[in-house]
Amino acid sequence: LSGGRSMVDPAQAEPVIERLRAQKPIPPLNDHEQQLLTYVLDGLTNSEIADRLGMDVGQLGTDVAALIRRITSQAPTGPDSPGKHRRT
Repeated sequence: LSGGRSMVDPAQAEPVIERLRAQKPIPPLNDHEQQLLTYVLDGLTNSEIADRLGMDVGQLGTDVAALIRRITSQAPTGPDSPGKHRRT
């Protein structure tokens, strides 16, 4: 997107929004998950986040997908599962 901003996939955002509307608590996050979520919500790309955390981009992608599944309480079910997001 223009300006180097990231966009959260609406399919990923909708379960979080629905959870908030239903006032279902999000499970407690560890320090690493909290930092990832902060960077994602700040609009950083996976490459930018990986650089800041000193991580491999591939591992970061795995961690972000796991975080999204945890927050949305959705387990992966195949190649088009919610964990297969399109962040760059």
